[in-house]
Amino acid sequence: MSYVELSKFPVTALDGAEYRVKIVECRGEYGTLYVAVRLYVRRKWFGFRNVYQVDYEDGKGVYYRGRPNFKRIVAEALASYERSQQRRARELRQDESIEQERRDEIARFAEWDGRIAE
Repeated sequence: MSYVELSKFPVTALDGAEYRVKIVECRGEYGTLYVAVRLYVRRKWFGFRNVYQVDYEDGKGVYYRGRPNFKRIVAEALASYERSQQRRARELRQDESIEQERRDEIARFAEWDGRIAE
């Protein structure tokens, strides 16, 4: 079996963002086969920066060694990256709301006159 190493630029996502994609077929522990997909974005000054990496095992729904559909693999990797970015943004918003609640409680404590009322 021959292993494949593919690279493509530009790959344009639905939102218009351009990525460089690198796909490498690999053999893992115990002889398992998988494909590693790396997404890169263009740096401001020179070259590219790795922003995301995902691995798909043979026969697990995305990658099939006998008939690999590399366009589908890249589309799934981009969708996975966008989901992870949305999840990260949601977590940051949640962290910000928790931090705002903490600041409000600190302000209430500072204004408190010190009396315990039942």
